[in-house]
Amino acid sequence: MDFRRRLEKAAARGNVAGLLKHVVMPRELRDLVVCHGGWCLPFLARNHRWEHAPEFRERVEAATDVGRRAAGMLALATLGLSGVRYRECGYQASPHDELFTALANRRLAWTTDELIWLVEYSLTLAKGECAAIGLVKLPLSAAERASPAERAPVLPALHRFAELIGQETAWDPPVRRRTLSRLRALLPADETAIPPSILHDGDAYGRAAREAVVTAFGAPAAARVLRYLDGYGQGVRPKKTWLRGLADLKAAVPAAELARVLLTELLAHRESGEEHAWGGQAYRTWRFLHADTSPLLRAAVWLLADVGEPWVAPLLGDVAVHTGTGFGGSGADSRCAPVARAAVLVLAARAESEVDSTAAVTAQLTRCRAKIKNRPLAADVSAALEATAAVDGLTPAQLVERSVPDFGLDRRGHREVPVGEHVAVLDLAPVPKLVLRWRDAAGKERTTIPAVVKERHTDELAELRALAKEVKNVVASQRTRLEELMVTERTWTAADWFPCYAEHPVVGVFARSLIWEVRRDGEWLAGLPVDGGLRDHRETEIAVVADDEIRLWHPLRVPLAEVRSWRARFADLEFAQPFKQAFREIYLVTPAEEATSAYSNRFAAHILRYPQAHALMRTRGWVGGQLGYWNGGFDACAAKEFAETGWRASFSFELADENGGQYVPQLCATDQVRFERRDESGGWLPSTVDRVPALVFSEAMRDVDLFVGVTSIAADPTWVDGGVGGHRGYWERAAFGDLTESANVRREALQRLLPRTKIADRAELTDRFLVVHGRIRDYRIHLGSGNILMSPADTYLCIVPAHRPKAPGKVFLPFEGDGRLAVILSKAFLLAEDDAITDPSITRQLRAGLP
Repeated sequence: MDFRRRLEKAAARGNVAGLLKHVVMPRELRDLVVCHGGWCLPFLARNHRWEHAPEFRERVEAATDVGRRAAGMLALATLGLSGVRYRECGYQASPHDELFTALANRRLAWTTDELIWLVEYSLTLAKGECAAIGLVKLPLSAAERASPAERAPVLPALHRFAELIGQETAWDPPVRRRTLSRLRALLPADETAIPPSILHDGDAYGRAAREAVVTAFGAPAAARVLRYLDGYGQGVRPKKTWLRGLADLKAAVPAAELARVLLTELLAHRESGEEHAWGGQAYRTWRFLHADTSPLLRAAVWLLADVGEPWVAPLLGDVAVHTGTGFGGSGADSRCAPVARAAVLVLAARAESEVDSTAAVTAQLTRCRAKIKNRPLAADVSAALEATAAVDGLTPAQLVERSVPDFGLDRRGHREVPVGEHVAVLDLAPVPKLVLRWRDAAGKERTTIPAVVKERHTDELAELRALAKEVKNVVASQRTRLEELMVTERTWTAADWFPCYAEHPVVGVFARSLIWEVRRDGEWLAGLPVDGGLRDHRETEIAVVADDEIRLWHPLRVPLAEVRSWRARFADLEFAQPFKQAFREIYLVTPAEEATSAYSNRFAAHILRYPQAHALMRTRGWVGGQLGYWNGGFDACAAKEFAETGWRASFSFELADENGGQYVPQLCATDQVRFERRDESGGWLPSTVDRVPALVFSEAMRDVDLFVGVTSIAADPTWVDGGVGGHRGYWERAAFGDLTESANVRREALQRLLPRTKIADRAELTDRFLVVHGRIRDYRIHLGSGNILMSPADTYLCIVPAHRPKAPGKVFLPFEGDGRLAVILSKAFLLAEDDAITDPSITRQLRAGLP
């Protein structure tokens, strides 16, 4: 018989004794329940706990103490008849939960026999996942109101409940933590054992971290530290009482080293995916950490706040970047924002309390600013930088540029470290990478690590490897910071600029590859840094003295002839820049944009591959809404604030495809670009495009051009075969249409590069194409999309490039970051010798229609 019908029938007949016939219960308790508990049966038989709720509350209020106790035991007993596992919020058991809650919140005079039966019978029902936490509600309330002597017989059962609940990781973490805390307060504390609820199996990290700390420190010490960390709470910052207890903990056990192991294990941990199906669609969810683990790791971070060891700041920086970036280590999401925020706050606190130097803290915060794209976390990083800068009375920008560590390198990025009978030779390359070579006593150098160093100098070798990792992280963030300066109007005195840029061992690797300007008699003179000054594109030396004003060169501010001279100079010298500066695209306001005034439609009506576009936007610092098949998800906007300018740009886009069974939209259509300026109150005011600073406008449109150029379906060589028919017309127009500014810069670079290549006599440039004369056919490679048309009838040729294309052979590229240029050159070299191609997917197309 159905469970609910059975209860209804018993309620109608008043047959409580019949329900209890097969329930294991002492006779005295059975008689008490039969006599006093039947009043609750009509309510328990309902399908929903909210049915007749006012009437139920009145009955609970009117019931005697013994009647309430009897009703609680009857409700528990009937669950044993249901044949289903009890869930606290489950559909079938919800009236029972309502009754348990109402009774657990009252002071009832439970007898020792009643307490024993409640605890032990509940435990017999707690057999399935998610059962124990709901079943313990009433027994736990009764045990809390019992004396220690009355509670003694049920302590083993309560301990078992704690173990079961500790394993129920699917439950709401706050509910679990509160329940476990109440249970542990009743149980004798075993300080040498790690409770199962701490670092449990709810994620892969828990198992690995638990094993690591027990192996390194032993179970008793690990248990003591982990128990203390587990008491951190849920606050952004720890309570003062928790912080005060750290001193005793650190004096008794190696708590700081254990926290170091926990956080090091975290850096090795990655997210895991789980497949789901809903509404006929398949999708995947990702988990990084169980919600129980996050507070414990925040506590481990705060434990290190006053630890004066040199490894702490780099470790906290690694933790902030690792947990503050999205799945896969990039994007505007965050793996675990609470832990990342704690790491950022502790870094700032260490500078304010002078545990670390402001330079050491700023180096880590600068890394965080370059990597973390999550908007709230980025705001935390900016606030931490401001707080750290205030310690030295500087602006954040001044602090950042003065705090870049030199790692013991000289001004050319060179350092030598004696290691036994060998010398480790370190040279900083602009890759960025710290190149490590070894020189023996005879002066012979090698790149492999000598065997004697591996065997006898493991500590020194570990330190060198750690140094190489830290240098790589710092150099990458400095490269990003330098490119961000392209949009600002910042200037420096030469006295500040030389040590922070041109002569700095780390920053100088990039700064010496960039063009700078010095103001002389009201005129700006440009050149590359050399000893004591600059050298222009004509090889003329420009002396620079301490009071001179310096700024970073931008092609927008100089005549086109000067831009071309610099481009020619870099091509002649085969001198590569860390990012596009001489070959940087320039975007000026057009008459059409002046006419629309409030916005630009220059890059509207393009069809982009949405997942790639969304990821690229976040990488470039554009954050905002997300498209999806839900109410409000049909259009969105991404925005970027340009540092130190008081301006931001926004780029609108909307869904361009129907839900074809994909959980994430695959296509989006682009719309307007708008601009806003910050007002005195800190808000944003819309602006017409003609009032936007030229550098801000150009850099914003450059980003949007990048989004369109890289992720447009026109750049997908396979779209012509498998694309959606509704966008075929766009693909044909855009794949071979007019060139954008980025494609025009690519054309100029090719104009200088092609004469230096072995295919110079078989390739030529037209307005939109690189034409390659092969031995089988002639080919036109579009300079924007990289797509190919073959003679004689402009037949489309599909060649799918490698995942990470490189320029063929030793062809020099004057800048980094333009994968499309490398793709075009690779295709040109391949097609110039089309008779040597062996790939059947290409040869079938080449030979089709030929005699």
